[in-house]
Amino acid sequence: MKYILYLFIALTYINLCYSQEKEYATLSGKIMNADLDSLQITSLSGFKKTIKVNNDGFFKDTLKVGNFNTFTLSLRKRDQNQTLYLKNGYDLNLAVSLEGYNNSISFLGKGATINNYLMAKAQNTSAIKGDDFLKFLSLKEDEFTKKVETIKNNNLELLNDIANIDSDFNSFEIENISYEELNDYVFYYFMKKNKTAFSNDKNSQEYIPPKGFMPDKFFNFKFDNESLYKNSLSYNQICTITLIRDFNIRNSKNEITKKYLDSVFKKIKIGALKNEMAIQFSRLLSITKKTAEAKTYYNYFMSRNDLSKETKLKLKALYEPKEIKSVVSVNTNDKEVKKGELSPKFDYKNHIGETTSLDDLKGKYVYIDIWATWCGPCKKEIPFLKNVEKQYHGKNITFVSISVDEKYAFNTWENMVKEKELTGVQLFANNAFNSKFIKDYKVRSIPRFILIDPEGKLVDAYAPRPSDEKLLELFNSLNI
Repeated sequence: MKYILYLFIALTYINLCYSQEKEYATLSGKIMNADLDSLQITSLSGFKKTIKVNNDGFFKDTLKVGNFNTFTLSLRKRDQNQTLYLKNGYDLNLAVSLEGYNNSISFLGKGATINNYLMAKAQNTSAIKGDDFLKFLSLKEDEFTKKVETIKNNNLELLNDIANIDSDFNSFEIENISYEELNDYVFYYFMKKNKTAFSNDKNSQEYIPPKGFMPDKFFNFKFDNESLYKNSLSYNQICTITLIRDFNIRNSKNEITKKYLDSVFKKIKIGALKNEMAIQFSRLLSITKKTAEAKTYYNYFMSRNDLSKETKLKLKALYEPKEIKSVVSVNTNDKEVKKGELSPKFDYKNHIGETTSLDDLKGKYVYIDIWATWCGPCKKEIPFLKNVEKQYHGKNITFVSISVDEKYAFNTWENMVKEKELTGVQLFANNAFNSKFIKDYKVRSIPRFILIDPEGKLVDAYAPRPSDEKLLELFNSLNI
């Protein structure tokens, strides 16, 4: 009888263990047809984890993800991402083939149904938009509307086809699809606005969309949904792009006042967005304003009670460069790229419509200028850069300029390259300040200059500016 009692207690314990949901998600799988040493999982809320891939292509790891989160799976060393939906208790197995990437990932296990839907959704969207997003944004209004409507309806149909779908995900995804549609319209609208605003054509008129073209959500958009901000890339982008664009326009007209900033922060109901905008606004002000004036804005942000301590540490770093290193060590585990180490790679669209990678430039020194069309100090360096390029024409060095403008400003960048007759290799980073190469070098302010040797190794992550005589001294010391 005693043994039966012990057996009953043991079985009860085992059943309880199995019935309790795991407090983590498991991610495992195999990478085929590629030599890849790691994967990276990130989220809009700041989560970041690198998963090691073994020599045989297999990987396995666990992630504490909370009850609801969308993530991005990045295949490191490749510009390829896939949205993942993870919950604690999921046991997801991935088969990743890098031949013909549009059909490269399949999911098995608990959580597979939703993630296979997300893969199918990405394929549907890509098939209709095509590979060139800027070409998609150049369509006429009626063609653009037709494609956007088709994408939305197809994705909703894919969602409706899922049997026994998770109710949380279903509610989120219906709303997310509507913001994906709005995000396309926002990019379209701002690109058209920029194209006419910065045109040299005297007969060019400001872009005004046809009546009824822009969705109603565009005119009454609210910055109040924290869950969407942390989980929907489209909602997140609309928030940041709308606020930063308005800020840039007002800043160019010297209209940034305490009253304006108060009004912006009043309409933002999302704590994380307030903190992000404080950092972005401060970065722009520290670049475009004189020290004394920038300090006034710094004091304004530091006095706000609705910003986090971590944000205020970052703000302090922007205005007091000596403290940047300590702040970086507080907020990230990533190491600085050191002199003599292989440089992080880039592969960006160039001004003639093709792409240029760092590997394409091996065999010569590469002097990189990171800039943006809205950056006054960047543009002041252009004449000096042209002179340096002339002096070193035909020598063992290539000059590269990488724009960190937002995607909607592509036409502005393209026009400036032509109108100012910018020389060297002109590139457009794929995700502004969030582009991998830019983040790898921890670029927080511009202009920023980097020098890489013919083997692709770092010489100087903070190289002198073209206007600084020390640049030519550096070149001469390297016998360039």
